[in-house]
Amino acid sequence: GWLGSALARNQSVQKLCLRNCQFIDSGLTVLFLGMQHSTKIRELYILQCDLSAGGNADVVAASIPLMKLTSLCLIDTRLGINSLRFVCDNIAKTPSLIQLNLSINKKIGMPAGMKALANMLVSSKVKLTTLSLSSCSLDASCIKMLANSLVDNTTLTSINLSGNRFGVEGASYVKRLLEKNNSIKELQVKGCNIDSKREKAIADGLRYNNSLLKSIFSKGTSMAIFDAVEKFEKLGADAASVARG
Repeated sequence: GWLGSALARNQSVQKLCLRNCQFIDSGLTVLFLGMQHSTKIRELYILQCDLSAGGNADVVAASIPLMKLTSLCLIDTRLGINSLRFVCDNIAKTPSLIQLNLSINKKIGMPAGMKALANMLVSSKVKLTTLSLSSCSLDASCIKMLANSLVDNTTLTSINLSGNRFGVEGASYVKRLLEKNNSIKELQVKGCNIDSKREKAIADGLRYNNSLLKSIFSKGTSMAIFDAVEKFEKLGADAASVARG
C-alpha cells in the first residue's frame, strides 16, 4: 500500500503506466484507493495486465471519473463484457477524458461489447478526440454499429481501427461515416482486409475532411477539384520525365 499512499500525496506525477503487472489479492484495489485522492494524475496507461479477475477492472473503471482523467489506455487487459460495460458507463461520466485506447480487448468485438461502446459514444457528455480500437476482433457488424454511433459526433478527430479484418462490407460503413461526419481527420485501417478501391474511397473522405474546401464547396465539387489537381500534377511529372530523357 506504500505506492498508493505515495501517489495520494503526489504533487508532481501526472502520468502513470502499469505494464505486465500481476496484481495479487487486493493489491490493485489498495493502489487505486490511494490514487483516487491524487489531484495530479490525469493520464493512466495499463498495458498487458490481466484485469479479468477479482474485480480489478471495476476498480479501474470507478477511478476514471474520480481522477478526472484526460487520457486512458487499457491495452490487452482481457476486459470481460460486464467490466467493459462498467468502464464505458464511467467514461460517460468523465467529460475531461479526450483520449481512449482499448486496443487488443477482444470482447469489444462481441455484440454486447460493441453495444456498450456505442452507447457510450452517443452520450453528449463524452468529449473524446482520439479513439483506438486496434485488433479488437471487430467484424463488419461491429463497424456498422460503431459508425452509426459516430454520425453526429463533432469532437472525435482520430480513430484507429487497424488490425480488425472487417473487409469490404465494413469498409463501406466507414466510407458512409466519412460522408456524414466531417470532423474525423485521421482514420487508420491497416490490416483490415480492404481492397484498393475501398482504401481510395476512405482516403478521399479523409482528404475532404482535412481540406479547407469543405467550408466552400460541396464534397462532389471538392473531389472534382482534387482529381483535376492530381491530373495536372501527373502531367507535369510526365513532362519533366520526358524532358530529362
